[in-house]
Amino acid sequence: MLNRRRDGRSNRLVSRRLVGRATHVTPLPRSLLLLLLMATMIPNGCVGRSEQRASERPIRWIATTSVQDTGLLEGLVAMLEKRTGLRIEAIAVGSGQAFELARRGDADLLMTHAPTLEREFLREGIATRERMLMSNDFVFVGPPEDPAGVRGMTDPVAMLQKIANSAATFVSRADRSGTHLCELQLREANGIVLPPERLIETGLGQAPSLRVASERGAYTLTDRATWTVHARSLELELLGGGDERLANRYRLFEIGPEHRPAGDDPRVAQLFDALNDSATAEFIDTFGVATYGAALFRSRSTDEATSD
Repeated sequence: MLNRRRDGRSNRLVSRRLVGRATHVTPLPRSLLLLLLMATMIPNGCVGRSEQRASERPIRWIATTSVQDTGLLEGLVAMLEKRTGLRIEAIAVGSGQAFELARRGDADLLMTHAPTLEREFLREGIATRERMLMSNDFVFVGPPEDPAGVRGMTDPVAMLQKIANSAATFVSRADRSGTHLCELQLREANGIVLPPERLIETGLGQAPSLRVASERGAYTLTDRATWTVHARSLELELLGGGDERLANRYRLFEIGPEHRPAGDDPRVAQLFDALNDSATAEFIDTFGVATYGAALFRSRSTDEATSD
C-alpha cells in the first residue's frame, strides 16, 4: 500500500511506504532497501546461519519499477525459477538507483532502461556481459479535456513545449529512472522549462506517478506497458507518442564476480543465459496478450525483426 504526504517546502510528493504484493518481487523505499542490503552483508561470525551454502542463496536481480508495475517481473521470476530450479530475489527500483546498488556490490544481475547511464556504467567495467532484452515505448498521457492541445501529436519536443506554454500541470517522476531521464533529455536538450508551480515531482515509481497525474488532472510521460495495465483505473487518456525518440529499450547486465553478492557463483551466468534464450523471448512476446489484446513488451528478437 502506498501512503503519500506532501513536503511543505516544495511541490514534491514523498513516499512513506511501498510494499510489494508479489512473493518474489519487492519494490522498497530507499531507506528500507539500504537496511535490507546492509543486513545481507553482515560478517559470517555475526550470523547464526553463516554456514548457509552459496547454492542456497538466491540470485539477486535488480530491475526497474515499470517492469514490476506491469506484472512481467513477477511472471518472469516464477517462470525462470520453475524452468531452472534457481532461487531468484528480484528488487524493483528506478534505473538510477539500480546502478548505485550495482556499484556498491549489491546486484548479481541488473536490468535498466536508461541509455546514457548504461553507457557510463559499461565504461566502468563492472559488468562482464550485457544485452538488450526487450523494448516498448514511452507515451504522453493527460486529462481527457487536453487543455494543452497535444492530442494526436507525435513530436515529443513539441508536446512538451505546448504543455509548458499552457496552464496545465505536468507530473515528473524525478527519481533518475529511465522514464525521468528520457523526460529530462527532451526538456534540457531543447530548452523547455516547466514552471515550478505547475510541476509536480513525485519521486515515485511509474504506477503511483500515474495515479498522482490522474488525481491532479495533469500530463505525464509513461511507458506504454504500465499505462496499458493501469489505464482503466485512471482519469487520463493516451494523447501522443510514436516517435523514435520515445523508444524504451531494456538492457540486462551480468555483474562481474568481484562486484556481486554471489561472487563467482556460476548460477549468475546460468540465469543471464536463461533470460536471453528463446523460451524467455516467447514469454515476453506473449505476456499481456490474453488480458490486453496485445503484448506489453517486445523481446529483443522481435524488436530486431520489426526494425528490419
